[in-house]
Amino acid sequence: MSGKSDWEKMGQEIQDRLGQVTPTTIKSAKDFKNQILKTLNKASDEEILKTKPHEIRNLLNLEKSGQYGKEVFEIMGGQRNFKRSRKLPHFERTDRCWFDFAILIDANPKPAQVLGFNF
Repeated sequence: MSGKSDWEKMGQEIQDRLGQVTPTTIKSAKDFKNQILKTLNKASDEEILKTKPHEIRNLLNLEKSGQYGKEVFEIMGGQRNFKRSRKLPHFERTDRCWFDFAILIDANPKPAQVLGFNF
């Protein structure tokens, strides 16, 4: 990758690939959070994640997002970390890479809709 256009192309390819596998509708925000919890716990059990199950439960939160409307929820995996500080709570893989995430869900339409996410 040498130029800006190469990085932009790679970014678009990654975004397209994520869009193909990311669900846009879900049963409910609570159900989706529970699916994520189950997946993270399985990753911990299989030693893909260094983060322990009790830490996963503390890091994973479902909250109403007053900023976007009364039926919009946010699933937070760790704290907001725009500066990418390793000091803030996060999930850690066994290879020492780490991540946090946020998923925004509109529960008003049925089925609920994933509005956006970031990692």
